[in-house]
Amino acid sequence: MRPTTNRHIAELQDRLRTDRRLQVIVSLVCAVFVAVVITTHIVSLQTSIQQWTGDNQVLVAISDIAPGDALTNANTTSRPIPHSITPRNALTSIRDETVATSLIVSGQVISEHHIGVATSMTPVGWKTVALPEDVMLPLAAIGAKVDVVIDAHIVVNNAILITTATEIHSATIAVPEQHAPAVAIAAQRGALTLVGS
Repeated sequence: MRPTTNRHIAELQDRLRTDRRLQVIVSLVCAVFVAVVITTHIVSLQTSIQQWTGDNQVLVAISDIAPGDALTNANTTSRPIPHSITPRNALTSIRDETVATSLIVSGQVISEHHIGVATSMTPVGWKTVALPEDVMLPLAAIGAKVDVVIDAHIVVNNAILITTATEIHSATIAVPEQHAPAVAIAAQRGALTLVGS
C-alpha cells in the first residue's frame, strides 16, 4: 500500500514540475511577444512623428498668378513647408508648359488641381476665340467644357474654356475650326452666351 502511495506522490510531483516548466515557458513566450509588439509600436510611432514633424520642399506662389498665366521662376519659388499642412499633390517643381487653371494667390502652395498644360487645352483642328468683357462665364475652371449659344441655339457643344478674363487679357474659348468665324462674329455682336455643359 505504501509503495503505491509513494509512487503516486512521485508522479504528482513530476506532473507539477512539468506543469511549472510549461507555465514558465508560456510566460516567457508571452513576455517576448508583448515586448516585440510594444517595440514595434514605439518604432512605428517614432517614424510617424518624424514624418509629420518634418518639412516638405514644395512650390509656392510669390505673386498672384491669374488663370491662364504660366508658372515661372518669377512668380513661384521652392520653400520648406511642414508636412502636417502640406496639401496632397503639392508640386515640388515647375513643369514645362504649365499654366494656372484658377487664381493662385501669393503665398499659396501650388498643387495639381491648380494647374493644366497650355498646349493640350486646344485640340488639333480647333481655334481660340477671344470673348468680349461683358460675356458672362459659367462658374468653371480653365479647361472646363462649355456650350456656345447663339440666338437661342446651341452652336458648339463642349467648347473649352482656355483663359478667364483678367486686367491683361480677355477670356478665350477653343472651338472647332469650322465654328470659329460664327462664334467670333456672334461675340462681337453681343449675341453669344456660354452655358456650362
